[in-house]
Amino acid sequence: MKKIAKELEGWFKGKPAWLQDAARRLIQQGELTDKDYSELVKICKKESGITDGTEDAPAPAVIPDGALQKEDHSHHLQLLSISDVIGINALHPKKPLLFGDGNLTIVYGQNGSGKSGYVRALKHACGAKYAGPLYPDIYASPKPASQGCRFTYKIDGASKELNWTIKDGVNPELASIELYDSACADIYINEENELTYEPGVLSLFALLTGICDKVGSAIDQELTSLVSCKQIIPTELLGTPSGAWYSKLNYGTSKKDIDDHCKWSPEDQEKLDEIITRIATSDPKTKAAGLRKLKDHTEKLISILKKHSDALAPEQCNKYLDLRNNAMLKRKIAVEDAAKVFSGAPLTGVGVESWKALWEKARDYSEKDAYKGIVFPNTDKNARCVLCQNVLDEDARKRFVTFEDFVKGALEKDARSAEDQFVALKNSIEKIPSEDDLVLRLDSSGLTGEKERKSVLTLRDALENRLKTLEEAEYGTKFDEIPGLEIIKMLEGQIEQYEKQAQVYDEDSKTDKRLELQKTSQEYQARKWLSEQKATIEAEVTLLGKRRSLSMAKNLTDTHALSHKKSSLAEELITAAFIKRFDEEVKALGAGRTNVELLKTKTQKGRAYHAIRLKNNKTDIHTSEILSEGEFRIISLAAFLADVKGHANRATFVFDDPISSLDQNYEEATARRLVDLSLSRQVIVFTHRLSMLALLEEEASNRKIEPNVIGIEREPWGAGEPISPPLQAQKPKKAINSLVGQVKEARNILTDKGKQEYDWTAKGICSEIRITLEKLIENDLLADVIQRFRRSIKTLGKLDKLAKINTDDCKYIDHLMTKYSRYEHSQPGEAPIPLPEPDEIETDLVALAKWRDEFEKRI
Repeated sequence: MKKIAKELEGWFKGKPAWLQDAARRLIQQGELTDKDYSELVKICKKESGITDGTEDAPAPAVIPDGALQKEDHSHHLQLLSISDVIGINALHPKKPLLFGDGNLTIVYGQNGSGKSGYVRALKHACGAKYAGPLYPDIYASPKPASQGCRFTYKIDGASKELNWTIKDGVNPELASIELYDSACADIYINEENELTYEPGVLSLFALLTGICDKVGSAIDQELTSLVSCKQIIPTELLGTPSGAWYSKLNYGTSKKDIDDHCKWSPEDQEKLDEIITRIATSDPKTKAAGLRKLKDHTEKLISILKKHSDALAPEQCNKYLDLRNNAMLKRKIAVEDAAKVFSGAPLTGVGVESWKALWEKARDYSEKDAYKGIVFPNTDKNARCVLCQNVLDEDARKRFVTFEDFVKGALEKDARSAEDQFVALKNSIEKIPSEDDLVLRLDSSGLTGEKERKSVLTLRDALENRLKTLEEAEYGTKFDEIPGLEIIKMLEGQIEQYEKQAQVYDEDSKTDKRLELQKTSQEYQARKWLSEQKATIEAEVTLLGKRRSLSMAKNLTDTHALSHKKSSLAEELITAAFIKRFDEEVKALGAGRTNVELLKTKTQKGRAYHAIRLKNNKTDIHTSEILSEGEFRIISLAAFLADVKGHANRATFVFDDPISSLDQNYEEATARRLVDLSLSRQVIVFTHRLSMLALLEEEASNRKIEPNVIGIEREPWGAGEPISPPLQAQKPKKAINSLVGQVKEARNILTDKGKQEYDWTAKGICSEIRITLEKLIENDLLADVIQRFRRSIKTLGKLDKLAKINTDDCKYIDHLMTKYSRYEHSQPGEAPIPLPEPDEIETDLVALAKWRDEFEKRI
């Protein structure tokens, strides 16, 4: 890779967009025209926030990747699939290995499943540093006539297909694929690596310096043409806060700030007039007393309006109709009951109001005068009627008892109670005050404004109409809110205003505040003056903004950075850049404590060579003999990534799991770094470690990335067969669904082949249910707080979810764990535990899925 050119591309990306576009034009055209200069001035101004005159400015374009390294084109390559494999190790898949459209693919398989075969084919097709021999299946018979496979891929968005054979060697397009495995690691640690570059770009900086001077001069001329239109504030207003604000106007003064300071309303004018009045008032104490009298009258007016509006509110009107209707209904029921009770009475009308009044008077006379101490009615043998004075016969005594039972009966009581409630509510609604009465109260309250006076009288009319409507309304009539109630809130605000004004005059009566009031008056006058100057203030701020933006644009043409870069472009700087990338990768991979460094060993014919060495090592001992195996792998990976980062191509990065000996720190850091890399290019990871799979999925989840997880398996017909991800790699919900599908297949086996064949399948399903339960406990029940393949305990945003767990959950999961664990153990010969039938297993899985969904929805 041409290091200077690549480093310069990155350097330019951190520079102003207009300068990048100028460099692009120079590289592509060789020289600039007057039109180029005119467009560059507009781009530079627009980049500084200037919109006037830059509407037709073209969008700045960056230097294309690889434009400074003519022979190294920048390609975006993405590997899509590998299929039709022939004669490569033991690979013989029936289905293609699909990597998908995403940027992160994880291929998981146990040892011997075919991962290495796919990687070796890639190494030979893309030209890895050490491809190694590519053998056919030694057990295959007959031997294949050729070795190869079919690659499908995209390059710069175009789909391509390549039928590759080992005789074709390295494919020029696939050569950009970066591949790292254990053999590659050995080369990076033990051998020098070549990094070539072409430093033929220094003249570009001299030309760019001239362009900066010319563009800067054009901007400077425009800057000097801007003239201020700011007005001079009256001298007596300079010392006010508003005057101070005006004197400090600048480009950063916001529209809101201007609106706030230049705001002037009728209320402000009233306040200014009030202050002027206060200054002229000679007896503030008397003024305060007068204001409080107005306040008292206003409070009484509000009380009257509230009392009537509350009494005639919709809910009260509804209650009125309800009570009236209730009283009528209950009286009707009582009358009908009386008619039944007294149907055989000698006289008609028993139970009506006049009869009840007579009965009550008779009761009063009997208990107070005629038969003191005896409960009315007295029906003893010799008792007499308290009205006719005759001795009561048997029929009369019975009628007396019947009459009393009726009077004291529940229906009669209910009717009287309902009538009493209605009458009480009806009597509570007072007559609406007359218009003349309210006019007098308005006058007493000092409310002379036509709007509020009209609103009060309008509300009075609405209340009177409501009362009339209520008295004539039928049961079930709906009432809306009384219109015009907002006047009450306005009057309440007037009360507060009276009190505030009174308090102000109270304070004025205690001490002479004329000097303070004079300052306040000047501030109000200053604000009024600012409101009159708002247009010129906005124009001045706009002008100041243009000046600043033009100054910023002028600063963007500064040539110091170009001069410094031109003087510092040398072989040592480029070497330092590569070493810096290496150091960054070492730290990113968590290996900062290892005592190694990347050194330039020699320069030969424009080529730079580097090697990883132990710091201060005076011996001939190789670095790999000192480092532990884990340190060896992580340092070699850092060197590889430092090299990859220097390439212009954004091609696929293939990582063949050489980290089986890494400790947990390095494995976590590696997973994190690989996911980072997938943000800018396709990353394919082949691994046999569940821990690496789990770490990659976790890091991807943290970055909101959905990885494409593929399983591969050795089948009877050969290795490398793509399958669904193992249950350990599936989320519990998906795993449960997969198991339901397996149960359906097991049911067919039971039907077609019998119990013995079914038992083998069922035992495997039971084992996988146990694995799924373990995963469910980690992911769902324990909210992903802990994982078997993760050292960290994650509590942020998760720990409170543990509170969802109840005793029934624990018993349920414990029951399933016990049930599906026992089939893993050897069975007693006398009474082995039979495997569950398909229906039982499916019922358990459906119930488990339902429990999980319910648990997930809990709050």
